[in-house]
Amino acid sequence: MEQIIYNEDCAKIIYEPELNLLTQSWKREINSEEYRRVFLTSYFTVKEFKIARFISDITKEGFVAPEDRTWLEEELIPKAFKEGLKAAAIVYDPKRYKNYYSQKIMTASKSVGMKFKIFNEHQNAREWILNLKFDD
Repeated sequence: MEQIIYNEDCAKIIYEPELNLLTQSWKREINSEEYRRVFLTSYFTVKEFKIARFISDITKEGFVAPEDRTWLEEELIPKAFKEGLKAAAIVYDPKRYKNYYSQKIMTASKSVGMKFKIFNEHQNAREWILNLKFDD
């Protein structure tokens, strides 16, 4: 059964315990404070529940400042991996030019050993991440 972890005007975070899955969806363009607050909420949820799977739907996220992306890449992704996050997926709209951002996040995730993939549709991301098998 879904548990709503966070639901504000900028984003929603849902935890599905039976699937060991956390989904973060942006509702509109965001600022730096919102970006960090939502990602920190997701991180602390991963840490508390030892969540292995994470999907971030960034289709409505808007511009992310380079320093915020770097913070996610260098600080939060390695921490989340150490806390048990094993796989992540991004869902984005290629018409909104988020490919550079998505590729940078993918590189950072894979560099710590996390499985990672980019999708244009949420359902495809969900199917991929739920079909992954982990060693431990």
